[in-house]
Amino acid sequence: MMTMLHDHDRVPDGIRKALENYGKHGLRPGSCTEAILSGDLFLACAHADDDVIAVLPAIVGWIRTYLPNGSYGSPLIVEAWISARLAERRAAMAAVRAESKR
Repeated sequence: MMTMLHDHDRVPDGIRKALENYGKHGLRPGSCTEAILSGDLFLACAHADDDVIAVLPAIVGWIRTYLPNGSYGSPLIVEAWISARLAERRAAMAAVRAESKR
């Protein structure tokens, strides 16, 4: 029997895409999704509509399955993840600029 925690098809497309962009590129998601990543259930529910509240376990399951450990769990971890990915993007852009000047 599949539990809702493993029913990743229930994660809304917009939230899934925001989570993918957060994981790959460190792009800051919306306030509800960021609260979920930070482990703040009260804030997540305050920003969520009824449809998202109904699938919170599926969203948490998606995060635990597809995002690396160390990218979620507290506000400090989320901020560190976003900052690290920003630094990576800036370094990559600087390398492209330097290469284009050659």
